[in-house]
Amino acid sequence: DGGDGGGGASRLREEWFLFQRQRGPIAGALLLLAYGALIVFRNLAYFRYRAGDRLRDAGFEAFAEFTPAELRYADTPIHLTYALDGAVFLGAVIGPSGVARLRGLVRLPARADGAPEHHPHLVTILRRMLCVYALGHTLRGFTYLSTTLPGSADHCLPGAALDPPRTLLECFYRVSSVNGNCGDLIFSGHMLFMWLSLGLIHRYGADAWAVPRHGTAHVAAMSACVLLTLVQAVFILKARHHYTVDVVVATYTVPLMWHFHNTVVQPADLKVDRAHIEKAIEADRDRPLWQRIALVIQTILMLAFLVLALLVIVHGNFRFIGVGGHPASSIAGPHGW
Repeated sequence: DGGDGGGGASRLREEWFLFQRQRGPIAGALLLLAYGALIVFRNLAYFRYRAGDRLRDAGFEAFAEFTPAELRYADTPIHLTYALDGAVFLGAVIGPSGVARLRGLVRLPARADGAPEHHPHLVTILRRMLCVYALGHTLRGFTYLSTTLPGSADHCLPGAALDPPRTLLECFYRVSSVNGNCGDLIFSGHMLFMWLSLGLIHRYGADAWAVPRHGTAHVAAMSACVLLTLVQAVFILKARHHYTVDVVVATYTVPLMWHFHNTVVQPADLKVDRAHIEKAIEADRDRPLWQRIALVIQTILMLAFLVLALLVIVHGNFRFIGVGGHPASSIAGPHGW
């Protein structure tokens, strides 16, 4: 994907170039996730839901249920995974020169070729991740809407105060269910994100930090992600937010989706047109300073918006930025459960 062209401003220019040429898939994936997955699919699931006793489940028999005090730790593995993903995003944003400086501080071994042309860009990473994430949530919707299972979480059991959409039409515009829902079980959205993160680190982790692929640092990051994924699976079961089948189906579905997307849908990332970038830089030299500053701010805001949108979609609610809540959200957990 091109180097950083000798500076941070050039790197931002490259990100903007790639965003302009991939805004269609990115916007489509965000729309499908924000409206389809978070609103329509989940509202339809809640509309169809009927409370019933928990099903017999091997994971529930193997792992004792979290106490109310322990439920606060149910999200810990995925929160730690955000840090691993964030490290990949950071390496992509600061570019080869920034990575070289930081890598020297922490004494990470450099890759033999050190080729900046392999250095990924944040926009291309987010495009691939968002598209597979949108595909995963579409498959989730088709699956849990096909057969409605009795809920496993306390807030979905008989006697709980349910607040589903009252009409079919309401399913297409109601937004309150993003902070508490029943009926959206197979398969686990949290496990979708965890396995997707492993694929992200495997594909981009080494290149983002210019370390040897499958070397010590790269394998350590992937191993940490695998460990967090396994712990998250156990915590999901202990929190009774999903049945074991929801975790198992995600475990074989997500890697297959990731492989299909990487080999059939989008085998390679879009590359930077260096000649186009150089022409744009030349044109910028004739622009007033305020216009150049405005372009940099515009690009930074665009990148921040993409990351924030991904976080909102992963959480399925807005509690992590302190906006709103559903009465059931204190025990329901995020949407991905």
